[in-house]
Amino acid sequence: MRAADGDPSPPVIVTKVRPPRRRRDLLSRSRLIDYVSDNIDRKLLLVSAPAGYGKTSLLIDFVHASDFPVSWYRLDSGDSDPVVFFEHLLTAIEQTYPDACQRTRAALQSEEKVDVESIVGSLVNEIDEKIPDFFLLVLDDYQNIDDSLPVNRAVDTLLHYLPLNVQLIISSRSLPTKLTLTRLAGEGQVAGVGQEQLRFTPLEIQSLVEQLHGKLLSEMECERLARESEGWITALVLGSERLLDGIRIGLARPAADKVRLFDFLAKEVYSDLPDHVRAFLTQSAVLEELSPSLCDFVLDRDDSADMLSWVEEHNLFVSRIEGEGDWHRYHQLFHDFLLDRLAEATSPDAISLLHHRAADWYDAVGQPAVAIRHLLASGDHGAAADRINGEVAAAHAQGRWQTVVRWADSLPEEELAAYPSILVHLGMAHSYVGDVAAAFKAFESAQGIYVRRGDTEGEAAVLVSRAPVWRIVGSLDNAASDSRRALELAVDPNGLTAGLAHRSLGASLVQRGDMAAAAEELQRALACFESHGAIASAAHAQTDLSATYQLSGEIERAIHHSRAACELWEQLGNFGALALALNNMATAYHQQGRFEEARHWLLEAVEKARLAGVRRVEAMALISLGDVLADLNDFVGAHEHYQRGLELAQVVGDRALVCYGLAAQGEALRLDGDLRRARNRVRVSARRLRARHAGARLGGVRAVDGAPRGRRAGVRSDGRAARGSAGAPVP
Repeated sequence: MRAADGDPSPPVIVTKVRPPRRRRDLLSRSRLIDYVSDNIDRKLLLVSAPAGYGKTSLLIDFVHASDFPVSWYRLDSGDSDPVVFFEHLLTAIEQTYPDACQRTRAALQSEEKVDVESIVGSLVNEIDEKIPDFFLLVLDDYQNIDDSLPVNRAVDTLLHYLPLNVQLIISSRSLPTKLTLTRLAGEGQVAGVGQEQLRFTPLEIQSLVEQLHGKLLSEMECERLARESEGWITALVLGSERLLDGIRIGLARPAADKVRLFDFLAKEVYSDLPDHVRAFLTQSAVLEELSPSLCDFVLDRDDSADMLSWVEEHNLFVSRIEGEGDWHRYHQLFHDFLLDRLAEATSPDAISLLHHRAADWYDAVGQPAVAIRHLLASGDHGAAADRINGEVAAAHAQGRWQTVVRWADSLPEEELAAYPSILVHLGMAHSYVGDVAAAFKAFESAQGIYVRRGDTEGEAAVLVSRAPVWRIVGSLDNAASDSRRALELAVDPNGLTAGLAHRSLGASLVQRGDMAAAAEELQRALACFESHGAIASAAHAQTDLSATYQLSGEIERAIHHSRAACELWEQLGNFGALALALNNMATAYHQQGRFEEARHWLLEAVEKARLAGVRRVEAMALISLGDVLADLNDFVGAHEHYQRGLELAQVVGDRALVCYGLAAQGEALRLDGDLRRARNRVRVSARRLRARHAGARLGGVRAVDGAPRGRRAGVRSDGRAARGSAGAPVP
């Protein structure tokens, strides 16, 4: 994703979005393949079982046996950031359908903060429009992002609107507890494969041993193996050869302690390997994924290609990742075992050196997040902090809040004290994910460090970052105080820090109702952003100015700034923000009584919002269209657009917009002479409004960093009060 002002996208790890190859020795389990095939018409297939039960193997077998195209995405903990998740998800789909996600990718790359529902809506629309085939979308190792609320919300929304030509397949070691599957299950749209189904039967064990070792076991032996292993495929694969030799070893069971499994692996697999193979396996275990060039660099050798071929040929729990390049990965349980052996046999300094070399390699190929992961694993927190300090601004600009928090939490306090800018970004990340107390704590720590250093520009950056959090908690005095102090401290009065301070101060003044002073501050912010070529920041400032002038009744100025915002959003390719700016401009025309111009731009706003999949903005534009059509006495068209807008507003959960839409529809019904239905709409709106918090206002979506939405009521030529348009300004 490209950040709002042009930061580069976080790199995609392409090996995660390629389906694994089907090994020749993989046992095809027809009963499970038939079950999956019989449920291909469901929206979701959930494959859930503990590690080592053959979940991924089943899916590899199925996708290779079927004729359906497949998009495969193997998740790891780094995908808990919605930006990283969406980048990889789009790339996975584009592996099969290269041009299928262009609009969604443009929207993702141009948003200042990821709107999950918007991105998913755009993706659903593009799949429906551009992909004619039925295809499978596989999310493997879902347990790695099960705690990520934004990613789970994205998958939930995708499932809700999933087109008919897609089946989503989720493979996970645990049930995805944060997905709301009750409705889908009630509709019969979910099929599941669990631990009981994945257990190997005696007949399958017989076929497996015969395929792997060419030996035919008796029914009694197979039943014993099934009983001792509880059908656990990993234990069967690890133990079958020794058991065939007549050595009766109790197999590790799924509930057993990891130590037992490691002891089993040590005795039955690892100890018989040549020394040079053991050395390669343990040292390469510092890597999550392996390629010959990566292993050669990290292990300081030149035969890694031969070693990987040997390991693969001898079935040492390594699988090849399909796609360009020669990439492999170890089975997770075997990988954990190898790391345990490495820690026993190797000094901490030697392990640290391996991680350092891995970090150097990943830095050289443009994968800084993976490089940082290795630096943290090396224990060299000073080097890790220095590298994080160089990357944290880009991660913040790309909206990877969880990554920022994870990086900062991995560093000791003394390292954070050396890099207060990390603390500033940590504070902003906490505020975005809703932990205000943690945000203030991080800002306080960063401010103290900058004050002790006498770094006024650094302190100004803290204050301008903290001001929006003060507004979130309703402390406008503190927000304004921080903004003004930041302006005093900023080294460059025309720099980006000063621009952010002016914009923040303008937002506080809007909330206080001082529109003239707010407009002056926002104009200063705009000048700072334009002088530094910060396009997205300038677009937001233009939108803020439009909202401010519209709220103060200066409609021509509002239209001027709306047009400027539209041009900038179009330049950035952000259709969602463009739709909102068009909607705002149309409401200004409506307020002037220029109904045809308002209708023209609202129709354009609806189209752009639909293309971007931004349902909330589409709902606003539809309800605004209802207002305009009612003023044109087209009550049939008005009711149609009100109804469509209300349905969308209810879907996205915008209660304020629903309240306004019902009241506006009631007024249109009254003007049309349908008093009974008009009273009903107004009563429902009033009940919904009373259910909201005290002091809520119709159309209460925020305008300028927290200012109430809704234009001032105009007066029509016939003397009736004009209705406030639903599409009032939002930055």
